[in-house]
Amino acid sequence: MQPQQASPIREFGDFELDTLKRVLVSRATGQTVDITGRVVDALVYLVEHAGQLVEKKALIDALWPHVVVEEGSLTQTIHVLRRALGEQAGEHRYIATVPGRGYRFVAEVKLRGPGIITSMEAPRRPTRILAWSAIAIAVVVIGLLAGTLFLGRDRTPTAASPALADEPPSIAVLPFVDMSESQDQEHFAEGLSEEILNLLARADALRVIARTSSFSFKDENADIGTIAKRLSVTHVLEGSVRKSGERVRITAQLIDGATSAHVWSDTFDRDIDDIFGVQREIATAVADALHVTLRSPMPTRAETRSTQAYEHYLQGRHLFNRRSGSDILQAKARFENAVQIDPDYGRAWSALAGVYLVARYEGFDLPDAMRNWGVAVERATTLSPDLAEAHVRAAQYYWHEGDAKKARAHLDRATMLDPLEPLLVSMAMSQEIAEGRLDEVIEKQKKLVAADPLSAINRGNLGGYLMLAGRLEEAQREFERSLELSPTMIKTMASIADVLMLQGRHDEALNVASRMPAGYLRDQSVAMAQFARGNAAESEILLARLQDRAARPDFDFDIALAIAETYAARNDRDNAFTWLETARRRAQSQHGATGPWVLYDRLLISANLKPLRADPRWEEFRPREK
Repeated sequence: MQPQQASPIREFGDFELDTLKRVLVSRATGQTVDITGRVVDALVYLVEHAGQLVEKKALIDALWPHVVVEEGSLTQTIHVLRRALGEQAGEHRYIATVPGRGYRFVAEVKLRGPGIITSMEAPRRPTRILAWSAIAIAVVVIGLLAGTLFLGRDRTPTAASPALADEPPSIAVLPFVDMSESQDQEHFAEGLSEEILNLLARADALRVIARTSSFSFKDENADIGTIAKRLSVTHVLEGSVRKSGERVRITAQLIDGATSAHVWSDTFDRDIDDIFGVQREIATAVADALHVTLRSPMPTRAETRSTQAYEHYLQGRHLFNRRSGSDILQAKARFENAVQIDPDYGRAWSALAGVYLVARYEGFDLPDAMRNWGVAVERATTLSPDLAEAHVRAAQYYWHEGDAKKARAHLDRATMLDPLEPLLVSMAMSQEIAEGRLDEVIEKQKKLVAADPLSAINRGNLGGYLMLAGRLEEAQREFERSLELSPTMIKTMASIADVLMLQGRHDEALNVASRMPAGYLRDQSVAMAQFARGNAAESEILLARLQDRAARPDFDFDIALAIAETYAARNDRDNAFTWLETARRRAQSQHGATGPWVLYDRLLISANLKPLRADPRWEEFRPREK
């Protein structure tokens, strides 16, 4: 007798999927759902890995084997799949996005066999969190009986961590886990942990890992020792949140990264109105345990007394940070709700200003965008004159208005208020590059990488600055590390080709460029490598194709800039400056008054254009301030 074959039928939610026939059926109507090709392939892959984090690269490799594609292709495939499953914007009944990492199929999946249905759902929380779950539920019951406000008794730090004796303290704050009964407080839990992270970042002598890197471990079944090692920190703070009505229970634990021993832990039962006080208490306790001192807190005028407004703000920030699909529009709506509830909520006005900046670059056409952006900036700076973030947002607005004088005034004010404001650090570096202070920029960028070691963008930026400084081997290492962190970043592949070209390794550069997805960046890199290898005819074909792209009425100024770089690599300065002028006109058409500034920032960081700086024509591209 042949062994019985496992059933290919998987049941979840309103659907059943035949993984063998690649057929999805609605159980409500009995009708086949019209999905084919890579969309159904993606569904099968996710269902067969239900409950697990599926990395983007793994999914791309499964759907497009032996083919190089952009991450946007995967995003579009998942978007189509979500629509087929009936998910509305913001819903995650079946597929949850793990920002910066990949996707998770979150619906319970059952394998239908002969006479039985077996659940295939994998654990949705790391083992260490499951253990917390049981503890926290027990503590809730005890708390209700005792009626106490502080239930954790481990309020005194234990003996100093062994790690502290060896090196200065450093910490990663993991996203707190939502343990609310309805599982709808993820934004609140993440917002709480981010607020604590921001407070700890104001401690002297403490290195705090940035949100991007520390939050990348969300939903990943990694132990504390592994996390501490990957982030190069001495300590890790983790916690959980259980919110019910107007009450909230917060548990926090500070753990030694080397020994996994608890250095400090506590549990807080509070009214939601006291949430700001709890955040400060936790940060202070952690600072005390690590023997560091917190600096002054954020100006209270930036905050709100309305817990409802604060809820909307946290939801908006959660969406703003996630930034996929329509998240930016939903974030805008949340921030607008916050300022409608509390018109004096300065930080929400500042966040709303940030939405208008991102929307401008991501192609969202918002009604009366510049006017409303200006209103948000004016309200933020008027209501919260001591909030550095508000002044950075104002500077960004005035850059786009073409008023460099006002922009610099707000940057100066932000610098005086908080020189460590992350938004400020990145903006200030553009000015330092323009002033030729490249060594200072590199050192600052290294600090950003140390604070956010899993950020592909930070490492890529460091590689770019090192390449500009002629430190080519160091630059190559950073670009390669950036590509490891985000394998689908085409611009990083182009940067690796560039740095190999500058080292005279033309064959290797061509090999890298040839593996890039089709597009203008690939054409540019291959054209430059072929010319350097003496294949002028092949290079000319690709250069002509780039110029054809630039002849289209809707071309991006980046294409004209790529052509200018290609001519500069050939030492053809006249054509290079001709195409720089084309890029300037197009940048102004795309970005208005800020166009020349956007282009100039790009010119300053282009190693390929560095030979042009000695030409008198270079100064013509320096924007004039009002």
